[in-house]
Amino acid sequence: MGCTSNKNAETLETKRTNQAKIIDFPYEEVDRYFNNVSKSVCKIVISKLTGSGFLLSCTIEKENFYFLITNEHIISKSDIKKKETIIIYYDNEFKNLQINLNEDERYIRTFKDDIGVDLTAIEIISNDKIDNGFFLLNYSEKIEKNKLINSQIYIPQYPSGQKLKNARGIIKDIDNNEIIHLANTEKGSSGSPIFLVDSIKVIGIHKQGDSFYKENIGDFIYPALDEIYKDFSKKIYKKKNIKKLLNEEDYKCFIGTDENGYTYFGK
Repeated sequence: MGCTSNKNAETLETKRTNQAKIIDFPYEEVDRYFNNVSKSVCKIVISKLTGSGFLLSCTIEKENFYFLITNEHIISKSDIKKKETIIIYYDNEFKNLQINLNEDERYIRTFKDDIGVDLTAIEIISNDKIDNGFFLLNYSEKIEKNKLINSQIYIPQYPSGQKLKNARGIIKDIDNNEIIHLANTEKGSSGSPIFLVDSIKVIGIHKQGDSFYKENIGDFIYPALDEIYKDFSKKIYKKKNIKKLLNEEDYKCFIGTDENGYTYFGK
C-alpha cells in the first residue's frame, strides 16, 4: 500500500483485507434486478485501493442531483484533501471514467464519526461527463428499520476487484444504524449498495465482513442522505433568494436575516 512498516500501517492493511469475507449464499450473475441496477454500480480505484461504489440520484426541491457513493474508508478525508483523482470502472460495455476532486464547486461530504455511517458522497458535475443514464438507483422514502429483519437483499459488487457479480442474502439483524446481513461478499465489495429484492430500494451500503461470526455488516444510508438533503435544500434556498434579490428593481432597506441565517432586503 506504499505505507511504512509500522503497527498503524499493519492495522490499516488488516482492516482493508478483512473488509469482507465469502459466506453462505452463492453469487447470482444473471437476474432481472441485477441487470436493472448493474449500470449504477462501479469499481473504484484510488491510491491503489480498490472498492465498490454506486451512482445515486436525488431529487431535492424539484432539482435533480447526482452522487458517487462509497465507504469513507475507500475514499477518505485524506484522499479528498490531497485532491486525488478517482477512477471508476464498469464491465466491458461501459467506458472507464475519472472524477477529479480538484473542482471547487463540487460538493463532497464524508460521514463516519458524526453519525456513525461509513459513507462518502461526491457530487457528480457536468465536467465529469457521466451520462445521467448511469444513475438508475435513486433516493427513496425511509423504511421502518424494525420491519427489515429477514428481508431478502441484493448486493451487486466487484468482489476482489474482479468481474461484477450479484449476491443475494437476508438481513439477519439490525443494530442502531448497522445492517447485519448474510449476502456473499469479498474484499473489494465494500461500498456496494444494499437494496431490497422486492422493491429495488437502496437501504444501505456494505462496509465489512466478520469472519468469526460469518456475518457481513453494512450501514443504513438514510442518516447520511438526510444530511445531504439538508445541505442541498439550504443551498437551493440561498440560490433562489439571491436570484430573487438580484431581480428586485428597487431594494434599499436591509430587513434582517431569516431562521436559516440568510440575509434579505425590502424596498
